[in-house]
Amino acid sequence: MRIGDVTAWLDRDAARATSQREERTSSPTRETAESRNDRPPTNPHGADGKPLTDAEAARLTELRSADREVRAHELAHQAAGGGLARGMSLSYVTGPDGRRYAVAGEVSIDSSTAATPEATIAKMQQVRAAALAPANPSPQDRAIAARATMSIVEASMKLVMEQRQAAEEVRNKPTTSAATGISAYQNSSWTANTSRVQAFA
Repeated sequence: MRIGDVTAWLDRDAARATSQREERTSSPTRETAESRNDRPPTNPHGADGKPLTDAEAARLTELRSADREVRAHELAHQAAGGGLARGMSLSYVTGPDGRRYAVAGEVSIDSSTAATPEATIAKMQQVRAAALAPANPSPQDRAIAARATMSIVEASMKLVMEQRQAAEEVRNKPTTSAATGISAYQNSSWTANTSRVQAFA
């Protein structure tokens, strides 16, 4: 190899190294192992750097697919749940490439009744929508949606009763004592349950 060729080769190598440093420096965020899970398994290698076997490569493909599905499923719950959702919890396994992949998850949601029937109806409608938000709701998701529907029915019945009692009190107001009115209101008051928290799967 001639001296001129060597010099040109060194110059190209130095320029390539400088370009790589600039690309790393300009990156706004550091890439995490989870963010790299979306990449297709091109020439996958194990944690030891050795090429994966066919069985390991197939397992890696399954894990990548499961990771995407689990995250999309739980994010759908979380987005639809809004302020009622408590956060997403994921369970991981380590793939043959040494990276972690999500294989299960849950999002907790506040499904307690509210202070009034009207507020409970609105809240349970959002709980039900959050439970059924993913493309393929799990049996647990459907069970939570069913319980939310029952709460909506109960709150609606309670609201109708309260409205009827209020209408009767207005009609009978001239002959109804203050004490009786207070007693009727207490008997028809809505009892809130503030302790129930469920989790979508």
